[in-house]
Amino acid sequence: MSRAADIAGQVDAERVTQEILDANGVPRVTALSQFAEFAGDALCWSWGADERNLIAISCYISGIPAPIPATRFRNAAALMLAGGMPIEDVRKTSSSGLAGYFGLSDPNARAHDARDDAMSLAVAAQHLLRTGKLTHRDFD
Repeated sequence: MSRAADIAGQVDAERVTQEILDANGVPRVTALSQFAEFAGDALCWSWGADERNLIAISCYISGIPAPIPATRFRNAAALMLAGGMPIEDVRKTSSSGLAGYFGLSDPNARAHDARDDAMSLAVAAQHLLRTGKLTHRDFD
């Protein structure tokens, strides 16, 4: 089992406890560098700008340069708008609710669970690609 899977198995839908961090966490600088290595040269998509802002804050607190430039972060709300989702629906739909919005929900998905939220976003984007409402150019 991977370290991430081991940690994920200990975390409920909304809490990472200090005990879990003490047992399995890595220093902020290490986590940021591992994330940058994982991302490679790809764009980083999220629902909103939280990830970009939180990484910037983490780097500032640690006194280190950001491992990924802010220009490589994108708000996936723009994808949903480009795919025809009305702005009112974008505003009221959480990342965990995106797949469900398009009728593609996973009944076992949990809100505020990083993997499930990311999967919901990915499934919604794939749906919009498969139905021709988005093209690969929308991801540039």
